[in-house]
Amino acid sequence: MQNFFIGGGFKNILSRKNSQDNDKKKREPLGLVSNFAPKIHREMSNPEFATNEFDEELYSHSSYANDTEECDYIPFYHVEYQIGDPNNPQDVTEYENIVYRSMRNRENVFPECIVEQTEINGMHRGLLVDSMVRIHYKTQLTTVTLYRAVGILNRVLSLTELTKDRLQIVGCASLLIASKVEDIMPLQIESALICTNHSFSKSDLLKMETQIANLIEFDLAFPTPFFFLSYFLRINGQTNEIILLTRYILEVCLTCEEFFDVKPSAIAATSIMMMRVIIGEEPWTEELANFSQYSFDDLSGHAKSLHQILLQKNREESFFIKKKYGSEPYLGVSMIPVPKELPCPFPFV
Repeated sequence: MQNFFIGGGFKNILSRKNSQDNDKKKREPLGLVSNFAPKIHREMSNPEFATNEFDEELYSHSSYANDTEECDYIPFYHVEYQIGDPNNPQDVTEYENIVYRSMRNRENVFPECIVEQTEINGMHRGLLVDSMVRIHYKTQLTTVTLYRAVGILNRVLSLTELTKDRLQIVGCASLLIASKVEDIMPLQIESALICTNHSFSKSDLLKMETQIANLIEFDLAFPTPFFFLSYFLRINGQTNEIILLTRYILEVCLTCEEFFDVKPSAIAATSIMMMRVIIGEEPWTEELANFSQYSFDDLSGHAKSLHQILLQKNREESFFIKKKYGSEPYLGVSMIPVPKELPCPFPFV
């Protein structure tokens, strides 16, 4: 390949590109494309619905034209809301809805997690996730690292069989990989070994890290429940107590086998619903339904399961999670009483 950085070639290319760009049609503002997407889905299933020249061009050059013919899934559309402060130059509000939609579409095509294990059951996995939360807490990793690590663990469990004696090292290696993706200062191997009481060697941990990365084909950009929770909280409204209570509920969900094959966005939405039930507010709002595209009926079954789990006082699979969120830095949110009965909108059959 020719090196265009030699002998002023780079400048020549730029000058040619600038002359070509003058002949090109100007691109439409990104905000117009973003806000117009739901309208395309509703009205432009056929080109005859195009109302102007911009509509016709957008229809002919976009994937929306062949949604029903070429896509293996239904593209995600929602009612857009302003997220963030448009006056803050560091808060790129014009991209927020685009990013959210792209991750919901990514979620739709991500391989389904189906576990077929002979030695490991849901309780074993739950206990492992709780221990991962402990290591995550002690090593002070970023919040998203935990959810990335559990996502990696779930993928491993759906792709290969594990024995009980290999669970801990798989969980630790998952944290190690996730930390390298998310943290500025990744998890140190020595710290991981100390937190696990040197249950395995450094060489074994590094070997497991390599095996997991190859098994999941280095696919580490998947959406997590925490990603969607941050969006739903901004639609819901947030205080420190609301944020911590919802995160507590979400971490409990990570340990539950009932939520293993539930989409991350639905897990996050269910956590928001249960948080609202606990603090005595209406379980679901029109804004949350419009933005998430989950109706009350879509989530009520998950909420009923989660409600029964939160009522278990001595649940082993969430022992450390409850202890962590019961401490003063977390405002003791895990000690907030959970109502024994769900409010009237929930079905009881």
